[in-house]
Order: sequence, then structure tokens, then C-alpha cells
Amino acid sequence: MAELIFVVWISQAIWMVVAQWCNPHLIFAFNINDLLDLNIYANGSIKYKKGLHVVYLTTFWCVWKAWNVAVFVQVPCSVQKNVEDINALSFIWVWHMSRQPNKGFGMDLNSTTGS
Repeated sequence: MAELIFVVWISQAIWMVVAQWCNPHLIFAFNINDLLDLNIYANGSIKYKKGLHVVYLTTFWCVWKAWNVAVFVQVPCSVQKNVEDINALSFIWVWHMSRQPNKGFGMDLNSTTGS
């Protein structure tokens, strides 16, 4: 039970930093679908919203990975390291997808139309 509480605290801290970094608005999420739809309600261009979606997906992946490492490898989790990973991986993901518009989860970051 202590591991779950710790993971929830780390996850909340990571999402708080990501929210401050992306600055769309406060994040109020009650389930995973709320987190997946955050980019839809953000103010900004289609490209900005697609970029937010990438950051949010990267955050999910990094939080999941940190939990697995903490539980199975028993290595302590760091909010700062996770935020650094999210920053770097999001940049790499966006950079890669912008050069290959037909790849990357159907998200053409060069497009100005939704999809």
C-alpha cells in the first residue's frame, strides 16, 4: 500500500510540473480519459494542441515506466529525472514526427487541420 501512495504522490508531482511547463490550464482529471482529452480543451492552434498531446502521452509513458522501475527493480523514482525525460522524449518525438508526416499515431504536426 505504501508503494501505491508513493506512486500517486510522484505521479501528481510530475503532472503538476508538466502542467506548469505546458501552461494550458490547471489539470483536473478524475480518470485516464480526462488526461487523454486535456489537449482538446486547451487554448491555442492545432499544432499547439498536437504538441500538448505528445507531451501528455510521453508523461503517461514516463510515469508508467517509473512505476515499473520502482516496483520491479526497486530503484527510487525522481520527479526531476522524470520531467527531464519527458522534456527530452517529447522534443525527440515531435521532431521525428514533424519530418515524417505519415507516421506517428496519425498526427501530422505540419498540418493545420485537425486529426
